[in-house]
Amino acid sequence: MRQKLKQKMQEWMDTPYKSNPHYPEDLIHDTTFGLKVRSKAEQMIAEALHQQDIKFHYEEEVRFGDTVYYPDFICVHPKTRRLIIWENIGLSDKPDGIQMHYMHH
Repeated sequence: MRQKLKQKMQEWMDTPYKSNPHYPEDLIHDTTFGLKVRSKAEQMIAEALHQQDIKFHYEEEVRFGDTVYYPDFICVHPKTRRLIIWENIGLSDKPDGIQMHYMHH
């Protein structure tokens, strides 16, 4: 049973997905495992998830009706196997950072 779950998780990880096509020039932070991300905070999150062997997709396209989002991370909970959408709002210490963030998504 455990091996079957591991195999399904790996299949999910290996399945190609649509990622955020906007501003690829902003993907300037490298992880130790070859993923490029947009911020130091995302780099730290990606490294922590990877080190804990938590499977995730970065900026995968998610559709809600006619609206398209690209959340920073979609993770699989290691015990429940439920998907977790993780959006890191790293600009929250700036006056209009949150508003600017949502205008771009």
